[in-house]
Amino acid sequence: MKTELERFQLSEFSEDYRLNNLFKLIPKHKGSAFDIGTGNAHIYKFLKGIYCPIVLSDISPVIVRKIRKLLKNDSCVKVVIIDISKYVSKIKVDLITAFDVIEHVEEDENALKNIHSSLNQNGNLLLSVPAHPFLFGKRDLKYGHFRRYSKRELHQKLKYAGFSNIRIYYWNLIGVIPYFLFEKVFKKELNSIARKNNKTFLGKATNRLLFIVLSLETKIYTRLPFGLTLIAKASK
Repeated sequence: MKTELERFQLSEFSEDYRLNNLFKLIPKHKGSAFDIGTGNAHIYKFLKGIYCPIVLSDISPVIVRKIRKLLKNDSCVKVVIIDISKYVSKIKVDLITAFDVIEHVEEDENALKNIHSSLNQNGNLLLSVPAHPFLFGKRDLKYGHFRRYSKRELHQKLKYAGFSNIRIYYWNLIGVIPYFLFEKVFKKELNSIARKNNKTFLGKATNRLLFIVLSLETKIYTRLPFGLTLIAKASK
C-alpha cells in the first residue's frame, strides 16, 4: 500500500508551477549529477542533455520501480534506492540536488554529511527546504516533515557537514500568506490542487497565473526578505 507521501510524489506534476520554476535554478554546467529524493522524476527533464551520468535516488521502492521502468532506455541514468541518512558514498559527482527532501529526514545532519561526501572536490549542492519553523502545521505532519528551517539553522548544519561558500535565500514569497492563513488561522491543510495537472479551465488558469508570478519572483529571489521555501547553494 502506498503512503500518503508516495501518492503525492507519484502524481502528475509536469505542469506544476512550483517545480517548473524551482528546477530552473539548476546550474547548466556539464558534468555528473545526483538527485536525492527524486519522487516523480520530473527533475529528469531539467538534467537530461546537460548532465551525464545522472543518478536518481529515492528511499521508496515503489517510486524507484516506477522511475526505472520509465527511464530504462536512457543509458545516462541510474536509479537507486537509498536512505540518505545512512548512505555510504560509492560515487562522486559534480552536482547534488536535494529539493524538498531533508525536512523528511530525522537525522538531517547525517544526511548532509553523506551528501557532502558524495561530491567531487569543488562540487556543488543545490537544496531546498521549507522555511520558518513557526509555520509548521497540518501539511508538514501529513507529508512526514520533521521540521521547517530558519536560515540560521540551515547554515549551521551545512557548515557542520563540511560545506563552504554557503548562500541561503528565501523563495516563494507568494505562498506565505495563504499558507499562514490556512495552517495557522483556519487550522486547515492548504490544498495543492493548483500544482497538479487538471483539465478544468479554472485549474489551468490558476496554474498559469501562479507560474507567471513565481517565474518573475524567481528572477529576483536572491533579494527577497522572506518566503515559504529556503534555497541553499554550497560547495565542497
